[in-house]
Amino acid sequence: MYGYDRGHPIDRHYIEAFLDRHAIAIRGRVLEVGDDQYTRRFGGSRVRRSDVLDVRPGAPGATITGDIADLAHVASESFDAIVFTQTLQCVYEPRAAIQTLHRLLAPGGVLLATFPGTTHLPPGGGWTDTWYWSFTPLVAQRLFEERFGAGTVEVRAHGSLITTTAFLQGLAVEDLSRGDLDRNDAAYPLVVSVMAVKPLRPAGGGTAVERAAIVIPCYNQASFLGDAIESALGQTHRALDVVVVDDGSTDDTAAVAAKYTGIRYVRQANLGLPAARNTGIRETTGDCIAFLDADDRLLPRAIETNLACLRARPDRAFTSGEHRYIDREGRVVEAWTREVVVGDYYRHLLQGNYVGMHATVLYRRAALELAGGFDGRLAACEDYELYLRLARRFPVGHHGETVAEYRRYGTAMSDDAARMLRACVRVLRSQALFVRGRQDLEAARTAGLAYCRKYHGGALACQIRERWRAGASPLELTGSIAVLLRHAPGEVAGVFGRRAP
Repeated sequence: MYGYDRGHPIDRHYIEAFLDRHAIAIRGRVLEVGDDQYTRRFGGSRVRRSDVLDVRPGAPGATITGDIADLAHVASESFDAIVFTQTLQCVYEPRAAIQTLHRLLAPGGVLLATFPGTTHLPPGGGWTDTWYWSFTPLVAQRLFEERFGAGTVEVRAHGSLITTTAFLQGLAVEDLSRGDLDRNDAAYPLVVSVMAVKPLRPAGGGTAVERAAIVIPCYNQASFLGDAIESALGQTHRALDVVVVDDGSTDDTAAVAAKYTGIRYVRQANLGLPAARNTGIRETTGDCIAFLDADDRLLPRAIETNLACLRARPDRAFTSGEHRYIDREGRVVEAWTREVVVGDYYRHLLQGNYVGMHATVLYRRAALELAGGFDGRLAACEDYELYLRLARRFPVGHHGETVAEYRRYGTAMSDDAARMLRACVRVLRSQALFVRGRQDLEAARTAGLAYCRKYHGGALACQIRERWRAGASPLELTGSIAVLLRHAPGEVAGVFGRRAP
């Protein structure tokens, strides 16, 4: 009974994890086969209309009747997403079915399909009469790329020898450990998943995200705020909602904001940066949101560049680019250069915060809402923690274009080495539960902690040494030394003159 008689089927565990990972793409008008339980579960309020396809005339709940291999009576480009789970193996002409799926999707639309990798045939008739195929990941890649095109299809194998054997024996999720379920081995695919995006037309259009928002949180940074606002209003992408969130400033923040038309000003009591950003989420409109600190700037094509990346992959929670450094007066002093990050973004983020600057990021609103926004308990690194939380669940992206300018002037939050060290270690420690049993992720987190301690701990050691040389008393340095001893004891030698980062 595929495990239904014991609990939750093992193959359904992988199917539902796949749909959860790409849940952001389940939006607008959605088509599902048989019923719409997954559309409702994973699409929620993002779904404007739900349709159900069934081959059986008069099937309960069906809004469209017909064979997926030939749905000539359904208009082309009707759907923003199609949920097509465990069905392709029962279609005698799979190429015709894939052609129909491609035709029904609007430009920018997403197909989420799964089918059995290793299975037994249904007992006692039923689906046995129409169960024609079994697909390997390789043939799935070729079949879907034939229609959708290279670079638009992501195929994954889910399962391992343990889970596949358990499934064939009729066991359920409840019979296995989390470590068993999390282990994947491409040689023993239990479920094969396909995420395929129908490309946009060259001129754009379709169901692509077009409206964005820029949130500028500000606390006593009136001297820089005008630069930030002007860089937001100067974007080449014009469909923008710009909101300044004054986090209880005691300087001229309100007066500076009042000089500009085309923005909205929101004031709140001083609750901290994470809370100010969460206020910005609630106060803005638009499908995508960028967060620009009041002392930084966006380059003119920042939103346009990031939107193009999100259009190409509607299932991504966020995308990020590169930045360069400017001084207090706004002069460029250094560019941040690195190879474009690809592959397992969560693992890369565990090793270190490759994003580097928050303003280079453009989030999908749906992802922020699903994640619950920024963690207000963190005094710093709340953006890093959110990257990890989102990348752990959803696909994300990265490109090599420089889109923002990071102002370095010695008194910014990021220059408080003690605060950054405490927060960074806390964030990485919080990931222990999610990497347990995964050697690659455990190793990445260990490497990330070592880098965090060396980078921020080394900087803190330098700050302590310089304050001592400047005449600070031992009592004044006690707090910083305690932070260093607790979180980066290996960097204590830097206090006494060893060169630190």
